Amino acid sequence: MNLKKKLLKKSHLYVIVDEDIDSAKKVIAHGADIVQLRIKNKSDKFILQKARQLRKFTKKHNVLFLINDRIDIAKLTDADGVHLGQEDTSIEAARKFLGTKYIIGTSTHSLNEAKKSLLQKPDYIAIGSIFKTATKPHLRPLGIGRALKIIDHTTIPYFVIGGINLRNINALTRRGINRIALYKAIIKTKNPEIITGRFKGILADHENAYR
Repeated sequence: MNLKKKLLKKSHLYVIVDEDIDSAKKVIAHGADIVQLRIKNKSDKFILQKARQLRKFTKKHNVLFLINDRIDIAKLTDADGVHLGQEDTSIEAARKFLGTKYIIGTSTHSLNEAKKSLLQKPDYIAIGSIFKTATKPHLRPLGIGRALKIIDHTTIPYFVIGGINLRNINALTRRGINRIALYKAIIKTKNPEIITGRFKGILADHENAYR
């Protein structure tokens, strides 16, 4: 297992970031294990520039850096990997283009999707939306019970996503879910570094309680 995938196995706090590089750097410096750069409806040049800025910073802090969808930009910036939606490039095509050293993750929204995705051997799966979220209003929330059924079917790292915040995270940790992915609950706050630290602390407390 290469170093990237060892770090993935140990990761619990996954933060999706956008073109607000200052906020992204605060998240990286204050406890995120993984950051995914997700920028939509911008030029390739713009995305590449932002990705290169963040890549330098993630290397400095030993944080995994993934690119949303764009396997070409992942390779150009020497990112650690990519995250693919169900409608994006296939895992098989991404693996052929990037090789085995890169991390490839995928979104899943049901047990059936998860089973199909796992056959393609991603390195991790994202499971959601677990709660109602304005980011993906068309998706029916899975709820904790159905998310746990998906988790039970996988032996690779997972991250639950969608509508998670400081008010409901304990509902997840009480059920043994300790790998989360966040966007608005961190990036769209006034002090993302403080909120990152709070989520990190909650997840660490859960880990310590179950050792």
